[in-house]
Amino acid sequence: LLLSDDSMQPTFQSNSLLIFDSDKGPKDRDFAIVHLSKDNKIEFNRIFSENNAFYLRNDIGEGNIQLTKLDASKDRI
Repeated sequence: LLLSDDSMQPTFQSNSLLIFDSDKGPKDRDFAIVHLSKDNKIEFNRIFSENNAFYLRNDIGEGNIQLTKLDASKDRI
C-alpha cells in the first residue's frame, strides 16, 4: 500500500510504502486493511480487539474517534 497523501500523519508520512502479510492474523492495535462488506469499501486504520471481536478505528474529527465493530462472517481483514 502506497500512501499518496498525509492523512495518516504523523504515524505514516506521505509516500510511505506499507507492506502487509496476509498470512498473519491481526493483533490488538495493529494497522490493517479491511474490506467492509456492508458499504463495499476498503478501509485502512488501526484494529482493536476485545472478547474475540474486532473493531476498526475511524477518526471523526476534532480528535474524536469512533470504533466500528466488524462482522466476522462478512468483513475481511
